[in-house]
Amino acid sequence: MAVAGQHHLRHRDFIHLADIKPRSNAYIAWERRRHRQAHWLVECIAEFSFMIAIDAGVGSAATYLLSNTAQLNGLGSLFQIGTAYALGILFALVVCAPTSGGHFNPAVTIAFTILKRCTPRKALRYIVAQILGAYIACLLIYVQWRDLIMEVTELLEASGKLDAVLFTANGPAGVFALYATPGVSLGRIFLNEFICDFMIGLVIWACLDPTNFSAPPSTAPWIVSFVYSASTGLDDEKGHEQIIERV
Repeated sequence: MAVAGQHHLRHRDFIHLADIKPRSNAYIAWERRRHRQAHWLVECIAEFSFMIAIDAGVGSAATYLLSNTAQLNGLGSLFQIGTAYALGILFALVVCAPTSGGHFNPAVTIAFTILKRCTPRKALRYIVAQILGAYIACLLIYVQWRDLIMEVTELLEASGKLDAVLFTANGPAGVFALYATPGVSLGRIFLNEFICDFMIGLVIWACLDPTNFSAPPSTAPWIVSFVYSASTGLDDEKGHEQIIERV
């Protein structure tokens, strides 16, 4: 019997949400299956959801690149692209990291596997889901921007520059892939990629260190998203090619 000033819940050191808001039988059954038989599928869906970050970053890059090619300046910037990637990664980590750990990158998954913090079978599933999510995100960007992509392609074809520009950092294909600037040493490109990936990995592992009081768990998604954003400025072939063209 309830007494004035006291709640009617059972005495415990903690309270479940179900104590306040009862859940339906269907929801309870799904929760049991999600954490047992279907847990591997839920983890793969979480890794697949990295398309949130890809969609944000590539969509911003499409605005910047296509507008510049069409000589519509002022519709984007490298800062906007970095910010879009940072926010996309932040949202993906907040939504999906509690389920799968938030690898989102085959390099991170491979590193976890080498350190025996992820089984080879799970790593294979994660990598397939990550790559599939990236392709689906690029497909969605292509559908969303198809009209402008076709318009820019026609402009380049009319000016006789399509064959020379299409598969470059500043061409329409540069929205979806990273192309090396013509004349740049492949060794220098490798060094650039190594430095960026090393910086990202170093920050991620620093956030995973439980003794690192400068990076408590609640700040980890923000820190990781910021380092990815910073790496886009260090690893931007579009910006490099535009500087070379202006010089």
